[in-house]
Amino acid sequence: MILGTPLQNVTVGGNTAMGDENAVSTDNNAHILRPSSPQLRPLPYDPGTPVKPQGEKMRGQEGMSLLEMQNNIIMLLTAKIDERANGLEVMVRENTMKIEAIKKSVDFIFGEVKTLKSDMKKVEVICQENEKKVAELEQKVNEAERYEHRWNLRLHGIPEQAGEDIKCRVVDICGAVIPESKAKLQENVDIVHRLGRLKDQDKRPRTTIIRFTNISTRVVLWRRAKNCEFLIKQKFRFTEDLTSADKVTREKLWPMVAAARKAGKTAIFLSVQE
Repeated sequence: MILGTPLQNVTVGGNTAMGDENAVSTDNNAHILRPSSPQLRPLPYDPGTPVKPQGEKMRGQEGMSLLEMQNNIIMLLTAKIDERANGLEVMVRENTMKIEAIKKSVDFIFGEVKTLKSDMKKVEVICQENEKKVAELEQKVNEAERYEHRWNLRLHGIPEQAGEDIKCRVVDICGAVIPESKAKLQENVDIVHRLGRLKDQDKRPRTTIIRFTNISTRVVLWRRAKNCEFLIKQKFRFTEDLTSADKVTREKLWPMVAAARKAGKTAIFLSVQE
């Protein structure tokens, strides 16, 4: 039996059956089906010729396509890796150049720092020497100033009067302290004057500074003045004319002297002038 397209018209015993697609011939030649229309499509192959299965061919075509795809992927990955490698090589080259430049800069800075350290050591040595020299000069200046101040005493508490003769008043006070030298005090007292300007709002009298021509008279007066009843009653007080450096030293040591006195101990500030 030969299969063809669906039948539209089939001839049976000289008669044609119309419109039934499933109609078949019933005569003696019914084993042959003939289409009523000559427009039947030919078979794609000869039934007697063996045909290679289509599945194997498709599998071969698919296998080739997969292999090409893999090759394409590998080529793309290789190109990408090469591109990245080239980029990394460029970056490494640039970084190497930058590192070399930084190394040169660091070496230069290190050399400069080394030079500065050497110079700083020299400067430190010079500064130490200068500090010693300055300290020695300050000591010499203080000693010279102290020698000048040894001839002086300060007197506190003398009330101020208009048009006063301060030297006569000071000589009288000194004569009350050392009456045996009262005749010579007029000669032994060289200069007397008050310190600073007179301030109307300041009710306290200004300090009086006294310069002696005889150092022995100054020493005797200073020693007698410490426990003089006349000075205590009149509220007068003699003090030494200390230098600026000695004043700083006294201010530092005076709290210790005051603490010792509070504790019932005898403590005084003894200057170099005594």
